[in-house]
Amino acid sequence: VDIENYNFNYKELIDHSINKKYTSILNFFTTITTGFRKVFNFSILKKILLIGFFISGAFIMYSISTFFAATIIRDDLFVKYNKNYLTVDIKKINLDDYLKYEKSSNILYILPGDSIASFNVSYDDFYQTSQIIDSLKGSITTLKAIDSKNLIYGRMPDNENEIVVDKLTIMNMYKNNYALMAGYLDVEDMINKIVTMNNMPDFKIVGITDLNSPSIYMHESLLINTIHNSSDGSYYRDNHNNDEILDYNLIKDEIEIKEGKLPLNDYEVIVNILNKPDMPLNKTIDTEINGVKLKVVGYYFSKENLGYYLVNSSTIKNYLVTTRQNMTIYPKDKNLALDEFREYNLNINDSYESSKKEFINNRNEFVTASLLVSSIILSISLIEIFLMIRSSFLSRIKEIGIYRAIGVKKTDIYKMFIGEIFAITTLASLPGLLLMAYILDVLSNIQMLANNFVMNYNIIMLSIIITYSFNLIIGLIPVYNVVKKTPAEILARHDID
Repeated sequence: VDIENYNFNYKELIDHSINKKYTSILNFFTTITTGFRKVFNFSILKKILLIGFFISGAFIMYSISTFFAATIIRDDLFVKYNKNYLTVDIKKINLDDYLKYEKSSNILYILPGDSIASFNVSYDDFYQTSQIIDSLKGSITTLKAIDSKNLIYGRMPDNENEIVVDKLTIMNMYKNNYALMAGYLDVEDMINKIVTMNNMPDFKIVGITDLNSPSIYMHESLLINTIHNSSDGSYYRDNHNNDEILDYNLIKDEIEIKEGKLPLNDYEVIVNILNKPDMPLNKTIDTEINGVKLKVVGYYFSKENLGYYLVNSSTIKNYLVTTRQNMTIYPKDKNLALDEFREYNLNINDSYESSKKEFINNRNEFVTASLLVSSIILSISLIEIFLMIRSSFLSRIKEIGIYRAIGVKKTDIYKMFIGEIFAITTLASLPGLLLMAYILDVLSNIQMLANNFVMNYNIIMLSIIITYSFNLIIGLIPVYNVVKKTPAEILARHDID
């Protein structure tokens, strides 16, 4: 046969000048559109399962927001007292020791108790708010601690009845929303506002500082009486009812001495003249301070028929010292004062550092719990992604095996499922994430919940990136486990028909 006399030179048929090049069967556009088309063609059951992705996206947003909120440490979140104060934890204060501590050259003054006092704020601007009594609570501090350079609004006081308040103190009061209802929107609105306290003169706020210290600055001479007449503070009562004791200097213009004299010495008292039959002049009464019975040295008349037991300011201080728990110290130098008072075996601490340490310890517990909850939620979400993609993949293993057999590269196989995962995340997880972001944004504007969440553009973007990244990584695991095999091994699986 003539054909047997001919040979074909196949080498001559191949054009060696042509560079062989693999062309992907999918580009970015087809990858995405194919993925969305695949999701739209899901069965009803699979579409119902997408609700799980919606919920997982919402939980991922929630977890990230609460986690970052738990890691935030700001002074306004934990500072309770003036930042310069030292606190001494002691159940019962000995008066002689207290008077000895007062003489220390390393301190400005000592206060019995925790320095917290509460003033009443009324809003008479509108009839609807005229019955509201707000509470301006802060750590009372001497005016010597600040000067005009520390003010952001107003001026320094000109008399004893004018005070300066820190911005943080006002913001803490605003959390009640009473001021908002009365039209007080900014801290500056509190300038010239009158605040009151039982048995004390009215005070006018004339200045505002911004030292991130919840303080109320006033004349040092009024600190003791302010503590005594405030309803706040940690103390215990003795067996006698001393609620009626008052510094006579506070109401001396409202009384008239009828017999005897003013109580100029410690443990002396003047009482309403109506008590004369039961409380003879120059005799003691049952009321005690520091174990000493008060001695009646005079009688007063009051048009308002006041019933106070009036004593001098020193006796008031003695009463507070012996009935209050703890002491508050304003040092000239913190380290020197700490060293000195620790030599007295006192449990003395920097109030700022103690509050911060306590806050961090509590936050660490919260962060740990938040991480645990977030990890559980994230794990559930990722497991669902894994199972969903694996379920979709198992039904297409034969298809993948054929693609690999005809030379389709692994990257194209990955692209097919990347498009599907991207579509699932966009259509299901992303709406859940954005809805939760909106809810948390609303909640973060509520004063009581503001510290529980962090919501801003960066948090949203981070949540989106984490959601897409984790979904892609976890979703491609079953794909990787198959395409790493040879086409023959893929097609030889018994569960693909």
